Amino acid sequence: MPVSPKKILILGAGGRLAGSLAECWQTHHKVTALSRPDLNVADPEALERLLDSHDFDILVNGTGLTNVDRCEQDLEEARIVNAIAPGLFLTGRLQGMFDELAEPDRAEVLGGIPLGRMPELQECVDPVLFLASDQSSYITGAVLDVNGGRFMAG
Repeated sequence: MPVSPKKILILGAGGRLAGSLAECWQTHHKVTALSRPDLNVADPEALERLLDSHDFDILVNGTGLTNVDRCEQDLEEARIVNAIAPGLFLTGRLQGMFDELAEPDRAEVLGGIPLGRMPELQECVDPVLFLASDQSSYITGAVLDVNGGRFMAG
């Protein structure tokens, strides 16, 4: 089945995985591949400007901080590369779409979440605040699954 061409923005294209994806996808899609010289993802304002300035269908975040020497030299930067892997959370448009689903469809969505419910927005915000706080000063390179168990390996 043919796939219609997509506009794909790839961050971290200097790395092996994201770089390989860019190389693979560029033959059938419009790929914009950016690496660290193009954008420092640790700068939230620059990241927001970049995302606002690009039209894309798919965003691939392949960024990471894997250079051990750099991590040891720049402890603050090493700390801020932690991330969360959020599942569904309902705000704005998604809330409206979810509300418009028939009851069996809503039940099916919730059935795919082991905790059986959607999170309160604060439940998604609190882990980010924790990772940005001094309480996480000895955590680096972590990805917290904040998805009610939806993406657990089965």
